[in-house]
Amino acid sequence: MRVCRRQGMVKESMAVVKKSEDPYEDFKKSMMEMIMEKQIFEARELEELLHCFLTLNSRHYQGVIVEAFSEIWKLVFTDTPSTSSEFYCFADKSQIDQMSKLKI
Repeated sequence: MRVCRRQGMVKESMAVVKKSEDPYEDFKKSMMEMIMEKQIFEARELEELLHCFLTLNSRHYQGVIVEAFSEIWKLVFTDTPSTSSEFYCFADKSQIDQMSKLKI
C-alpha cells in the first residue's frame, strides 16, 4: 500500500496495487469512486487527485491516467458535451514535461 502525501481530500486515502486487464477503465472507475466518496468538485481538489494518480503510478500509465481523467472531466464537469479531442487538465511543469515525452 502507498499513501498519497497531498493536502486536502485525497490525503486520507490509501493506494493499493492492482493488476488490470483494462487499466483505462480501472483508473476511470477508481477516480470516479474517489470523486463521489470525497465529494471532490473544486479545481484544487481535482488537481490533487490527478497529481496523486500520476505520482503513485508508473510513467507507463500516465497517458492512460490523463485520458481517463479527461473523460471524467468532460462527462461530469462540463455543461455541454464536447466533440473536440482537446481537453484541459491540471499538472505542474514537471508533469507537463513528462507528458510531452509520452506523445499523447
